[in-house]
Formats: sequence, C-alpha cells, structure tokens
Amino acid sequence: MFFTDGHNIKLPRGDSADIKFTFFREDGETPYIFGTDELARLDVFPVRGAESTVVKTAGKASQSPDGSVTISFTPEDTDIPAGIYRYTLRLLEGGKCDTVIGFPDETYFAVGTDCDAYSGNISAGDIRVTIDKGGETLPPYTGEYTISPSFSEDIVLNTAQTSMLGNITIRRIPVSRTPNTAGGITLTIGGQE
Repeated sequence: MFFTDGHNIKLPRGDSADIKFTFFREDGETPYIFGTDELARLDVFPVRGAESTVVKTAGKASQSPDGSVTISFTPEDTDIPAGIYRYTLRLLEGGKCDTVIGFPDETYFAVGTDCDAYSGNISAGDIRVTIDKGGETLPPYTGEYTISPSFSEDIVLNTAQTSMLGNITIRRIPVSRTPNTAGGITLTIGGQE
C-alpha cells in the first residue's frame, strides 16, 4: 500500500507497492509515449547527492497506450531505515537525461509510519508526469475513418500509438420490417436501403 499527493510518495517500511506514473505532453492531456530506446528511471536517495538507495527503470515495452508505466517496489526495496528520502524520475535516451520529477522540486519518498513531512490530502493513486520536451511524435493513423460492419469477420482498426485526424464513423446496419402473409412481420437485417 502506498499513498501519494500526486507528487510525493509515502509507504510503510518493508511493504510492496505498484506505483503508476502517467506521462503526458505539455498540454496535460495527450499521452507521452516513450521513444524506442527511451527509459524512465526512478532513483531514491537518502540525501541529495548521495548514491541511489533504490533504482527502478521502465521502458516502451512496459508502457500502456494511455502513457502510464507501473514501477513495482518489493519488500526488499522498501526495507530501508524509516525516514524521508528524495526521489527523481528521469527520462534517459542515448546518453541524454531529462529530470521530469525531482530535484530541484524536492520530491519526497517517505518510508515508515511516522513520516508526516509533507502536507495536503494524501490518498492512494497515480502520479501525473508532464513532459515538456518533444519526444517521439506519434505517426498519423492512415486507415479508414468510415467503417461498414461485417457479419463474417471482426474489423480491427490499427489506431494504437497513432495520431487520429478525426472521428471514426461506423455505419449502421440497415434493418427493414415487412408485413407477411401469416400476419406477422418479416425482419430483414442488412441489404440495401
């Protein structure tokens, strides 16, 4: 179990936690999708400038289409002396390093039950990360935008990890009702309108 105020993290010592970081572009709405060789690296430090106590990484293969990655902490990771630590979340790619959360913002990674160093309402939840660099541009969706349904096969639109230029319209299936000689109604599905 962990708690966050959307930036700082608080968890019991020796506990496990799956913390979801969701990456957005500058507009705060568009998911930021990692480049092929891009990694998110989370470092936990006892004090600023010290060697990392915990290091976790996540790459493109573990990222969801909504821009989120889950970084998992084991009981061994959090079996460190109770107290207030610092953490940074950085994007690494080809020797480049961009800190997206952390110094100089003074983020906290609090371990133990008596760690009340940060104020505000805390609750279990995700941490939103806004990226203010270019990153990978999503390729445009090049498939159909108007679709006719089929009774014989599923239709898959390859929209994942693409930039949509408009809405997709799925045509309705024509239905007609005709009185029949038995006094009932014949329902015809499909065909021409």
